[in-house]
Amino acid sequence: MGNVSGNEQGVSSVLFVDDEANILSSIRRAVIDEKYVSYFAGSGLEALGIMEKNEISVIVTDMRMPGMDGLQLLKIVKEKYPNTVKIVLSGYTQLSQVLATVNQADIFNFIAKPWDMETELKYVIDKALEHYQLKKNEAQLKEKLEIRNMAYQNVLKKMEFNANHRERQLQHIRKINKLLLESIERIDDNESKFLAMLLNDYIEKLPGGADEFSVDKLVEALKILVTADPLYSSATCKVDNVWQGGVCGNYDLIQLAVASLLKIIPAHHYGKGLYIQISVKEKEDKVVLDFTIFFLDADGIYKDQFSQHSYQAMEKVISEIMGGKFTALRKDEKQSIQLEFILEKSQQ
Repeated sequence: MGNVSGNEQGVSSVLFVDDEANILSSIRRAVIDEKYVSYFAGSGLEALGIMEKNEISVIVTDMRMPGMDGLQLLKIVKEKYPNTVKIVLSGYTQLSQVLATVNQADIFNFIAKPWDMETELKYVIDKALEHYQLKKNEAQLKEKLEIRNMAYQNVLKKMEFNANHRERQLQHIRKINKLLLESIERIDDNESKFLAMLLNDYIEKLPGGADEFSVDKLVEALKILVTADPLYSSATCKVDNVWQGGVCGNYDLIQLAVASLLKIIPAHHYGKGLYIQISVKEKEDKVVLDFTIFFLDADGIYKDQFSQHSYQAMEKVISEIMGGKFTALRKDEKQSIQLEFILEKSQQ
């Protein structure tokens, strides 16, 4: 026996199950004007077929049926459709049988045959529909609350991250400022000039926190820093990148470190045999980024007092604030300065 009409979205539905055709016909006539959609099945298997295709709010079933009886049907419904409200319509009168059915199948109500259509069956169905709608509203409210709470948690995490990040930025500013004050106390004008410049650049940029990014993106940004400055227009820039994956590190701080380094190159080196190499390589479970400037002429950094003091300050800043390593080398007639950053491999 099929259903009377298809279920519409948002409309409650009731499935009646009984192997006696005359009982289903009687129910069909009684509920024809009800606002809910009615479905009718002559067996447990037919009822399950209807439930696979339609959302059933309430199921009303007889207990004694050939093949799959009412209790077997309701156990399956309880497992597969836990939100469906279950009503038993049966001639069982023994209390033990009633209790067994209620306990095993989570029955909302038990109506004994014969019943009164208006004061018993329709009344219980209306209450069952109210119960179903209440449970549905509670589930929807719970879901909305979970979504809202998740959104709040994300906001709080973001606020906490931002607060922690701002605190780290303030700590960095305090460290640079401390170094600046120390250089002033030593009457080291050259170092003070560099630190004042770095402090100004840091405050202006306020680098972000650790983030995941591609190495290619960072390398391209560093190349732009070099080529965008007309003072480096004739410098040779070579890239040796053997790691094509993502990394985790402070993208903004690395750029700031390189930009600061470029600013302290002695003026007489601009355009005179500068060779820049950007190298990216794997080292165990890390990724090492090296930004190196080679001076191809003999004169250089150790004869220039401004750069020499600036390099000393740069070494402190790179190690204490930017999480990197600064090295100034002179070997034979070759000189170089290098920034090294060790980055975590991205988990993605």
